[in-house]
Amino acid sequence: MLNVWISIKFRQMGFFFDFYAKLDPFLARFGSYMTWLMLYMQIAGITIISVNRFSMIVFPLRSIKFWTKRMEYIFITAAYTIPILLSYPAWEYTNITFYRINGTNDGVALTILTPNGMYWVRISLVIVGLAVSIGQILLYGIMFGKGYAHHRDMVRKRTLNPNHRDRPFTAHINLAITGFVMSIALLGTVVLEYLASFNNDFNVFFYFYKVAFDFFNEFNPYLLLATCSRLREKHLAMFGIKMTSKATSTHVDKSKYDSNAQSQFHNTPKRSQVAPAQIIYSV
Repeated sequence: MLNVWISIKFRQMGFFFDFYAKLDPFLARFGSYMTWLMLYMQIAGITIISVNRFSMIVFPLRSIKFWTKRMEYIFITAAYTIPILLSYPAWEYTNITFYRINGTNDGVALTILTPNGMYWVRISLVIVGLAVSIGQILLYGIMFGKGYAHHRDMVRKRTLNPNHRDRPFTAHINLAITGFVMSIALLGTVVLEYLASFNNDFNVFFYFYKVAFDFFNEFNPYLLLATCSRLREKHLAMFGIKMTSKATSTHVDKSKYDSNAQSQFHNTPKRSQVAPAQIIYSV
């Protein structure tokens, strides 16, 4: 990530242009490749999240059988392999020539692509980015429709039982909302990048594209960590930090209470009757 900011971000913002323009051409190619690799890895990751949320919300029973350890490994492998293959032309077709966008006075400098590279960019954005983002938004529309129907059913059940709650489904909906925000950011990134590639006619879209691209690439992991407690636990566990949620502590306390109640039941004299809330001795 630091290499991308050094070789791409500072140079695009016009900082130390003369210094970075004299660096080895390897940095230009590496920065261009890493930028596209991050974009495609984000697309692959959000696609997996969308498919997972869709199956969990729309087909909850079948999804349990589908998402086995083997399928998880297959999806994780594909999330790394496919972006590497799609990003390779960025390395092959990157030119080390720097230029400033026409009509701007802030000294923005870019690593341009050869004509073959620009053709690849447009094709990949239309086929991969645009198609995937629109498909994801359609999936989320179906998920939210299912969630609304489930919410109405929960309201009906809660009138009969005020303590009835479906926490797993609520967690799935929260992750679905996060994925939907990411898909909207992806769609905006793809459309603005495609418009910004026509430099002579759509120069103004470059700046909006940079904002969307930064949001899409840099804030997605934080959105996931903020909305998914299990993902936070796994992430903190990597650093040796254990986090216990309220639901877990409540479950532990309830288990202790049940075990104590059972021990009291077994130690109760024979001439006694056990009520749900207390022990009443017969006279």
